[in-house]
Amino acid sequence: MGGVLAQRASQPIPAVAPGVLRSVWELIRKFSDEAALNIDIALLAGACGPGADVFAVSLRGSLLEGLVR
Repeated sequence: MGGVLAQRASQPIPAVAPGVLRSVWELIRKFSDEAALNIDIALLAGACGPGADVFAVSLRGSLLEGLVR
């Protein structure tokens, strides 16, 4: 692991707005049945909107999807 991920690994996941999390989680759920699918960061950023921390939102959305499954 290197770069940004390595720097953020030891830090708490930042808080995100509930509406932004819902948008990204719905996007993740939409594609969750596809085996080994990677969702492009630009697609996630579009679901987040301006100013959102895409890393934090996507990580929280993925964790939420894992809990629901």
